[in-house]
Amino acid sequence: MAKLVSGRLPRLNVGIASHSENQTTLSVVGISSFQQVVLNGSVSTGTTTGTSGQYLKSVGTGVTWASFPTLRTGNVFTAGVAQTSFTVSYNVGFVDVYINGVRLTDSEFTGTSGTSIVLNESCFGGETVDILAYNTASTGIAPNMISAPPLTSSSSGSPGQTAYDSLYFYICTSPNSWKRITLESW
Repeated sequence: MAKLVSGRLPRLNVGIASHSENQTTLSVVGISSFQQVVLNGSVSTGTTTGTSGQYLKSVGTGVTWASFPTLRTGNVFTAGVAQTSFTVSYNVGFVDVYINGVRLTDSEFTGTSGTSIVLNESCFGGETVDILAYNTASTGIAPNMISAPPLTSSSSGSPGQTAYDSLYFYICTSPNSWKRITLESW
């Protein structure tokens, strides 16, 4: 392993493709590990340096820049007269609904499709409806797990949603299209 001291390479070992005195670029061949590295400048992968807040993510054949998922996404609507339904993408069980700043309880709306929120009571019109959708990847909960399994293979659902019961594990593969596998003891 090469040891860098004050920007100079005092010795060369296996794994370093090339070097020179006062080198600013280090090319490494193969798998290498580094300790106590101080970077004074940009880090790039290929020809990109990413943007502020991104991290390097392994893609199996190398690395790419990626962004962390957001914890929540806010959606703001102005309700129409007698409106009850609002189209929004969310993870079932991870959504909060507010009307004019007042949070609704789970029993005051239906949010089981992942694509729309339906209020139990009609709006008068002009209310501000805020729907906060939380990212399950940020919460540590099984991704897109819904509380009840679909009743049929064409039950309402969004791609990626999952469910289970004592006999099957279900996954939604396309809008309103479910597949299931049998659970077996072993």
